[in-house]
Amino acid sequence: MKTLKCTIIFLFINFILIQPFLVAEKPAKKVNANETVWARITNDQTALYSDMACTMIKFYIPKSYFVKVLQIGDDSTRVIYMDDDSTIPSCEGYLKTCDLLLYEDRVYNPYPNFSVKIIADEILFADSNKNYPKTVLSYGDTALIYGILQIQSENFCYVYSNGYIGYVRRSAFSPFEIPLHEIPLIKQDSSDQSTTNSSIKEPTQNSNTSIDSTMKIVIIVALSITCLSVVYLLFKPKAQTNVKLAISQDNDDDF
Repeated sequence: MKTLKCTIIFLFINFILIQPFLVAEKPAKKVNANETVWARITNDQTALYSDMACTMIKFYIPKSYFVKVLQIGDDSTRVIYMDDDSTIPSCEGYLKTCDLLLYEDRVYNPYPNFSVKIIADEILFADSNKNYPKTVLSYGDTALIYGILQIQSENFCYVYSNGYIGYVRRSAFSPFEIPLHEIPLIKQDSSDQSTTNSSIKEPTQNSNTSIDSTMKIVIIVALSITCLSVVYLLFKPKAQTNVKLAISQDNDDDF
């Protein structure tokens, strides 16, 4: 019975001490409201995602342009795009943090200002699955291009036109290429990118962390040993029993 009680107490204390190291998650790093932090898109495969898990692509952001960083996490970073003009809708979403390249210099005209004309009447869809048509764009209408997305082997443009924002088949436009930003792209190696990101980003598993996996294991083992020692001290056999037994045996010898 005493052994069972010791085991229960040991497990309970151990759980209380170790639980914070097992379930605590590092909060995302929020950008100071008084500062503007930019990240640059350096390739054609940087997607803006609708969800934090980065599973639902909204569209691919044109290469060489910028997004404004709102909050940096280990796996995904919340950003906003096309928010410099109150007359057009902005897009908020997520980038994969591993694709993030922070830009420290001053940025002018961070977003593409590239519009094209419709050459054939086309439906504008609210969603990338083409389930919800919102309007029909007519020949001669102008659309502001946000990004490109391939849907079921078809290329679509994410656009703003006539007060609506959504997806339009690229075939509705004459062939076009979005021009690069006026600031030249400079190749930056991974070490430079890591240094740039660390200026704002909380430490991750790939940088210096206060408690990495190895340290967690050491702490858990140390706490377990401490807990076991406490339980032993609480329930160790009392030495007085042996003393009483010895005295009793001496008294019996006298008779």
